[in-house]
Amino acid sequence: MNARRWRGARPRRATPPRDAGVTLTELIVAMAVFSIVLVGVAALTAGIQRSDRAAWDRVDDTEEGRYALMQLSRVIGRAVVPATVGGRERAAFADLAPDALTVYADLDNPGGAVGPSRVEYALAAGELTQTTRRPVDGDRATYCADDDATPACEDRVQTVVLARAVRDDAEPLFRYLDAAGDETDAPHLVRTVLISLVVQQDPTTGDEPSRFTDRLTPSGLMP
Repeated sequence: MNARRWRGARPRRATPPRDAGVTLTELIVAMAVFSIVLVGVAALTAGIQRSDRAAWDRVDDTEEGRYALMQLSRVIGRAVVPATVGGRERAAFADLAPDALTVYADLDNPGGAVGPSRVEYALAAGELTQTTRRPVDGDRATYCADDDATPACEDRVQTVVLARAVRDDAEPLFRYLDAAGDETDAPHLVRTVLISLVVQQDPTTGDEPSRFTDRLTPSGLMP
């Protein structure tokens, strides 16, 4: 009798788990998370840029406002009554308006030999300009026009921008007081000029604008 050999079942080899990859659902979730992160970074970057731009605008507003106020103080502080100006009533100021002013000031006039300069201020389209007209040599009462190209008027007229982005929807830029401190619109009665300058590059930010005020009384007009 032949002995029967017992043959046990062969053990199966362990196979590594198959990599099923990334499912569509996982991919959509990952893209959504990545999009949220990108939106957050973009919003943060935009906020930083807005804050930086607003800060630089504020610096520009401050510099321009101070420069404008310095020029106004320099000129109005030297206002004088001209000896004669076309036969009109003598006054150190002319063309009074809430956004415009003309001043006769002792600029580059040593000893009064040359005569006062005619300085005009005007606010238009958000720009405050200063136009200085020096009298023609030998004629203290003659001032050149902007388009006068005669040799006598060469380099006699100069216009500069004192400030940009000036808001004209606030209170008046110029107000005028007489010797008693009452408001007046008579040039020969003006003794003090009140200035209220409001500068803002971008009013849509909702930030407060830069404000500059001053009270200027020419020393030559003091009683």
